[in-house]
Amino acid sequence: MRKELDGFNAKIHGQVINDFPCYLIGQLSKNTDVKNNPISGSTILGIAFDIIASASEAVGGRYMMIECHNEEKLLKFYKDHSFKEIDRIPDNDIPMVQMIRKI
Repeated sequence: MRKELDGFNAKIHGQVINDFPCYLIGQLSKNTDVKNNPISGSTILGIAFDIIASASEAVGGRYMMIECHNEEKLLKFYKDHSFKEIDRIPDNDIPMVQMIRKI
């Protein structure tokens, strides 16, 4: 996976790559207090994809990443939108899952 994320050999100056540049989608959510809210999570994510694609064309980049709560409903939502889990971040209060998707 490191090779794919890096695009070359997964090493820089002989050191294994642990970090990679990507676009982080932060705090994606929908206001569920709005009755009959016509905006779906998929619509919101689609708008984010469009903005990131424009940024990628302008400055480069191959991946986008999200961090979400470790809840089956959220994981399924992102997996249904082609995100793949890459890591779990343990936390005493709210464990998080990191997921990435190619742009």
